Amino acid sequence: MSIRADLPARGQEATNAGGRPRFTGRRGGVVALLAVGLLGALAVAMYPGAHTAPRDIAQAPPPSPAMAANESNPSPPSVAEPAKLSAGEEAEEAPRMNARAEVRAREYVDKLWTVRDDYRRNALRREMFEEMARDRGVIETFVQAFEKDGFAASVFGDDQGQARVLGVRFLSYVAEKGNGLPLERATAGAIRRASVGGDPKHILLDVQDLMRNYAALHIDDLGNDPGRLLGRIGYDSSMSELKHTIGQAVFDALAADTSQPAERWTASKAAIFGGA
Repeated sequence: MSIRADLPARGQEATNAGGRPRFTGRRGGVVALLAVGLLGALAVAMYPGAHTAPRDIAQAPPPSPAMAANESNPSPPSVAEPAKLSAGEEAEEAPRMNARAEVRAREYVDKLWTVRDDYRRNALRREMFEEMARDRGVIETFVQAFEKDGFAASVFGDDQGQARVLGVRFLSYVAEKGNGLPLERATAGAIRRASVGGDPKHILLDVQDLMRNYAALHIDDLGNDPGRLLGRIGYDSSMSELKHTIGQAVFDALAADTSQPAERWTASKAAIFGGA
């Protein structure tokens, strides 16, 4: 028997072992496609959510202009503000800050003293004073050197004499630049210490140097209202132990000034000596 005789004729249906028709050829392909389509439709009907976008996404409104701008130009991350110290923390930190300022003040004194023999010392000293004047801790250190008994010795040691001389010049420089309060505080502190007998070995020299510079910066006040000027630094004519020191300092300041020293001295003398 030939192979061709076993094949069904074109268009005839083949049967399987049970006698049911078996589709072959073009009709079988069409039937298969219809079956796949029917199964797909049934799946969509049973599970509609699997082939549709979620409601909230599919129907989401377009972003507002502000949101779009933020997305295109995101703002930089916020920077946390530095933590503020409590009163207790500030009190705890103050000694450390003061100690660092005292170290810087000692370094400045060493530098200033090393240029004393340099022919450029005035220019070099002024440059250093300008730098020091920007450091509030250093200014405060020199003020306290005149306000507190023993402070200059504790900070500057054996160099306290040089430190006090340079301190007068430095605080006078600060006053000339517009900040007269440190010099005024230092002068008032030295006068107060001298009036109660504090540190007698050095204090009167400090009072005279400070008062001379303080008076030189307030020449007009010495002629107009010397009593008020002297009152600002805590002096009055009842301080008999300071009359000569204050009088000499004011006289030196007026003598260095060329405008009406005699008239101003007359007014100042009455305020210093109480009319004596």
